[in-house]
Formats: sequence, structure tokens, C-alpha cells
Amino acid sequence: MDLFPLRMAGRTLASSWRHFGLRQATLQTAALGVAAVSRASMALDHVFDRGWKSVEIRRPTFIIGAPRSGTTFFHRLMTRTDEFPHWQAWELIVPSLTARRLVRPIVPRIVDAFGKGFEDDSTLFDGDGHVTSATSIEEEEVLFLLRMDTQFVNLFMPIAFDDADAPEIVYNDAQPDERRLASARFFEACLKRQTHLTGKDQILAKMPYSTLRVRTLLEVFPDARFVYMARSPFETLPSHMTLHRGFFAQRYGLDHIGEGRLAHYWERRYRYNVALYRYFEDILEEGLLGDDQLHTIRFPDLLDDLVGVVDGVLDFTGYTVSADLRRVVAEQAARQKHYQAAHTNLKLEQFGIDRQRVVDDLGFVFERYGFPTG
Repeated sequence: MDLFPLRMAGRTLASSWRHFGLRQATLQTAALGVAAVSRASMALDHVFDRGWKSVEIRRPTFIIGAPRSGTTFFHRLMTRTDEFPHWQAWELIVPSLTARRLVRPIVPRIVDAFGKGFEDDSTLFDGDGHVTSATSIEEEEVLFLLRMDTQFVNLFMPIAFDDADAPEIVYNDAQPDERRLASARFFEACLKRQTHLTGKDQILAKMPYSTLRVRTLLEVFPDARFVYMARSPFETLPSHMTLHRGFFAQRYGLDHIGEGRLAHYWERRYRYNVALYRYFEDILEEGLLGDDQLHTIRFPDLLDDLVGVVDGVLDFTGYTVSADLRRVVAEQAARQKHYQAAHTNLKLEQFGIDRQRVVDDLGFVFERYGFPTG
């Protein structure tokens, strides 16, 4: 029996109580209960919807890279015309096809019960350039939350503020074979279900944190391809931390967390993001991914030549898309020539990170992709 999710759940409950008391511990218990029921409900598909078991996942494409490197923008753009088997936010919490049919009618009421409007894009979270609603298209990385095996645990659960790190949910490829492969097989089963449900088999999954899971993904999907989004750490780091700060403000209230615990988290968040950049650099140095399995997009190109970037990805993957999607891409390319961000990221120094430290730690990123260090 795989006890890892249970152990992580126990740790998150203890952290909830220690850091925030009864209310957060109760909410965390409810959330973990939902996750447990959701995982258990997947067994229903073996009885009531067995067609997914015969699905083969061929040549999936995974969008990876540092968080806030353009992955959300690109993923949401490519899924705008419903041509890939994507997931709405609530579906990621209920991957079981059978359970989804049962709960779908009551999902709007559940969201409303928390004071959220089901069709309002600003409902669940709206901050720092990432709007989330129950029906917004979200990243497949969230599926690993059901196994407590993703850095999202550090965002959504109070272990983020523990004194001890949680390397087991960060350095995925370094974990015991049984655990890491179980998570990847669980993910594969989820992809099969969604492919079966939608009838679409061109997998384009967004999973930045799984940049630290590339080796495991290759074991389970040996023909996988990776689209790596490259953006300057001077931009990704403050953007990512600003996003998390906004989430923490909404979820807990910054005053309830305290400056000391926040400072500890920013340092941890910095180290983990540096580790992601370094890990992928190691993969490149080893030549683990050939030209037929890796395609890189520089963030400036995403802004300046969106049509060319999309054409490059389609050439790389061999995926076919509709004229509607090409029109959407062209319209977006025209709009973003006049784009101005609606949000302002805090500066690195406001998180206790010196720019020279970033250059010292991540000089290889600036050098490889030609990002300025000044």
C-alpha cells in the first residue's frame, strides 16, 4: 500500500493546526477528504466506463519551464478553440469520469456556497496575471495534488511555512522508484480518461513543476516531447513570488502568516526555482532530450512573433489545428503589440533576493538564452 499521500496529508493537517489553528485545520481536513474521495471514485470507472483503459497515449507534449515563463498564456491560447483534451479547474479535482457525471450538476452550487459565481472568471482567484475560476482551463500538474506529489502542496497547504523543507514534493525524479512511478502512472490514467472523454488525442499538457520530473515522464512516456519555455529569472522569480503573495493574502491573510514566516517561504521558493533551472540545465548537458523531443520557446519571441512561435510548435509536434485556432492566434498576435500588463510585480529586493545573487546562481540561464544581466 502506498502510504506517501497519507503521510503528506498528516503533515499538512499538523501544519494547519500549528500555524493557523482550528479553522484552517478544519478546512484542510475537508479539502483532503475531498481529494481522498475523488481518488477512490476513480475505481468506479473500472465498472461503469471502462473504455478509457484501452486508450493509448501516443507522443504527448508537455509544456515545462520555470513558473511564470509564459506557460499559462501559451496553454490557454492553444486550448481556446477546444482542440486538445484540456481540463477545467473543477475537473482536475474530479478525474473520475463516473464521479464527474454525478457531481457536475451540483458543482455550481458548491462554488456558490463559497461565495463564488460559477461563470465569473474572477471567482476563485484573480491576481497578478493569473485568473482562476471553476471553469477556467488549468494546468494538468494539479492532478498530482491528488497524490500529494507536487509543489502545489507547498502553495495550497500550510506546510509552506514549516521550518523543515519538503524535498519529496519538489525533487520528483530523486524519489524512490515505486513512489515516483506510481505518481506518473496515476497521471497517465488521468490522461487516458480525458482522452477517452473528449475523443481528442493530441496531448498538450502544461506542467512547469514537472520540469523536475522529466526523467520519470520519459520512463512512462518514452516518446514524449517537451516544449520548454525560457524566460529571464529576473522576470520569472518576482512574478512567481508576487503571485504566491497574492494567493496567501487571499487564503490566509498576510498578517496571520507574519513577516518571519513569509521571509522563510520566499527564501525557500527562491531555492526551489533555482533548483528547477539547474535541473533542466543538467538534462540539457546530458543530452537526455534530442532535437525531436525538445523545442524551446524564448519568452521575448512569444511576445514579438506569436504566429511564428505557434507554427514552430506545430511543426515540432506534428499536431494539426483548425483555421479557427490559427485565426485566434493571429488576432492575439495583433492585440499584444499594444499589450500592457494589468498587474505590477513586486521587485526581487522586496522578497529579500539580491539581483547579483540571481546572476551568480543562474548565470548559465542568462548565457544560454541571451537574457541581459544588467
